[in-house]
Amino acid sequence: ELIRMAAKRIHFSNDYKPELLAQLNKVIENNYQQPLDAVGIDAIAWAARALAGSRVLEYKPTIEKVANQAKEQKLAKYARKYLTYYGK
Repeated sequence: ELIRMAAKRIHFSNDYKPELLAQLNKVIENNYQQPLDAVGIDAIAWAARALAGSRVLEYKPTIEKVANQAKEQKLAKYARKYLTYYGK
Protein backbone atom coordinates (compact mmCIF):
# COMPACT_ATOMS: atom_id res chain seq x y z
CA GLU A 1 0.00 0.00 0.00
CA LEU A 2 2.85 2.40 0.78
CA ILE A 3 4.44 1.66 -2.59
CA ARG A 4 1.20 2.56 -4.33
CA MET A 5 0.81 5.81 -2.39
CA ALA A 6 4.42 6.85 -3.04
CA ALA A 7 4.18 6.02 -6.75
CA LYS A 8 0.94 7.99 -7.11
CA ARG A 9 2.48 10.98 -5.35
CA ILE A 10 5.56 10.85 -7.60
CA HIS A 11 3.41 10.56 -10.73
CA PHE A 12 0.88 13.27 -9.93
CA SER A 13 3.43 15.75 -8.57
CA ASN A 14 5.90 15.10 -11.42
CA ASP A 15 8.55 14.65 -8.73
CA TYR A 16 10.93 12.60 -10.87
CA LYS A 17 14.08 12.85 -8.76
CA PRO A 18 16.73 10.33 -9.89
CA GLU A 19 16.86 8.65 -6.48
CA LEU A 20 13.08 8.17 -6.44
CA LEU A 21 13.13 6.71 -9.95
CA ALA A 22 15.93 4.34 -8.95
CA GLN A 23 13.85 3.13 -5.98
CA LEU A 24 10.76 2.63 -8.15
CA ASN A 25 12.86 0.68 -10.64
CA LYS A 26 14.19 -1.54 -7.86
CA VAL A 27 10.70 -2.22 -6.48
CA ILE A 28 9.42 -3.13 -9.95
CA GLU A 29 12.41 -5.37 -10.72
CA ASN A 30 11.96 -7.20 -7.41
CA ASN A 31 8.23 -7.79 -7.79
CA TYR A 32 6.99 -8.00 -11.38
CA GLN A 33 7.65 -11.74 -11.73
CA GLN A 34 6.10 -12.60 -8.37
CA PRO A 35 2.54 -13.80 -7.85
CA LEU A 36 0.62 -10.71 -6.70
CA ASP A 37 -2.81 -10.10 -5.23
CA ALA A 38 -4.98 -7.23 -6.45
CA VAL A 39 -3.31 -4.71 -4.14
CA GLY A 40 0.15 -5.87 -5.21
CA ILE A 41 -0.74 -5.60 -8.89
CA ASP A 42 -2.09 -2.10 -8.32
CA ALA A 43 1.01 -1.04 -6.39
CA ILE A 44 3.47 -2.29 -9.00
CA ALA A 45 1.32 -0.90 -11.82
CA TRP A 46 1.44 2.54 -10.19
CA ALA A 47 5.20 2.21 -9.75
CA ALA A 48 5.50 1.38 -13.46
CA ARG A 49 3.23 4.28 -14.38
CA ALA A 50 5.30 6.73 -12.35
CA LEU A 51 8.56 5.36 -13.77
CA ALA A 52 7.27 5.52 -17.36
CA GLY A 53 5.74 8.93 -16.71
CA SER A 54 9.24 10.27 -16.08
CA ARG A 55 10.05 9.46 -19.72
CA VAL A 56 13.64 8.71 -18.68
CA LEU A 57 14.87 6.35 -21.40
CA GLU A 58 17.14 4.54 -18.94
CA TYR A 59 14.03 2.93 -17.44
CA LYS A 60 12.18 2.03 -20.63
CA PRO A 61 13.72 -1.49 -20.64
CA THR A 62 12.21 -2.11 -17.20
CA ILE A 63 8.73 -1.21 -18.45
CA GLU A 64 9.30 -3.38 -21.54
CA LYS A 65 10.29 -6.33 -19.33
CA VAL A 66 7.15 -5.93 -17.26
CA ALA A 67 5.04 -5.68 -20.43
CA ASN A 68 6.54 -8.88 -21.83
CA GLN A 69 7.40 -10.99 -18.79
CA ALA A 70 5.17 -10.06 -15.85
CA LYS A 71 3.71 -13.06 -14.07
CA GLU A 72 0.35 -11.28 -13.78
CA GLN A 73 -1.26 -10.53 -17.16
CA LYS A 74 -3.10 -7.52 -15.77
CA LEU A 75 0.22 -5.96 -14.77
CA ALA A 76 1.68 -6.70 -18.22
CA LYS A 77 -1.32 -5.03 -19.83
CA TYR A 78 -0.82 -1.88 -17.77
CA ALA A 79 2.90 -1.82 -18.62
CA ARG A 80 2.15 -2.07 -22.34
CA LYS A 81 -0.13 0.95 -21.96
CA TYR A 82 2.57 2.90 -20.08
CA LEU A 83 5.10 2.29 -22.84
CA THR A 84 3.16 4.89 -24.84
CA TYR A 85 4.58 7.54 -22.49
CA TYR A 86 7.88 7.10 -24.30
CA GLY A 87 6.37 7.84 -27.71
CA LYS A 88 7.02 5.75 -30.78
